[in-house]
Amino acid sequence: MKWARVVDNPERATKNASPDDRLSIRFISRDDLKQNFGMWSQYKFPPNFKVTTRGIRDYEMMVGGFLLYYDDIVRNAVVDHAVYLEWDLKEIEHSAKDAKDDKEGRTKKYICSGLSIYLHPKPLRKLSDKYPSVHTASQAPPLHDTVRNHLQDVEATATPAPDFGDFVDPPPPPPPPPPSLDDSMTPGP
Repeated sequence: MKWARVVDNPERATKNASPDDRLSIRFISRDDLKQNFGMWSQYKFPPNFKVTTRGIRDYEMMVGGFLLYYDDIVRNAVVDHAVYLEWDLKEIEHSAKDAKDDKEGRTKKYICSGLSIYLHPKPLRKLSDKYPSVHTASQAPPLHDTVRNHLQDVEATATPAPDFGDFVDPPPPPPPPPPSLDDSMTPGP
């Protein structure tokens, strides 16, 4: 798994990058993002959804871990994805205390209206009308009546598996958690 970073000149950025960055970052142009990356997931947030730089970083690390686990463990290292997260952010005005915190390297706060996650290679999709994600009763082999009754009882109480729609490989990550409700994040009177 690699992180994708959009830059003006990917070749120069790769040449000037540290050896560690070359292992973990794929430098791409905006055109490369449009042509070679596919939309993996997209989230829209309610108005005034607040995030911090720490929350953004934590979520990006969770997505990276999710994808790394999927690539290495589930897919047995067959695919090595690159992921790019595009946040739709607007910085919040700071108080004097917040400005002091930012100078000390603490966190900035933003209003986030959405998040788009892009993946290379593009996520594989299936046509849900041609390839249903669950088998229907008509597709099942014939069963003895007692087995059929027991299965119907189990199905009535079972929680269905999550449906990822048309996604096949890999399934999308969960959305970011809601913002914290501490006093520093709630709007004033």
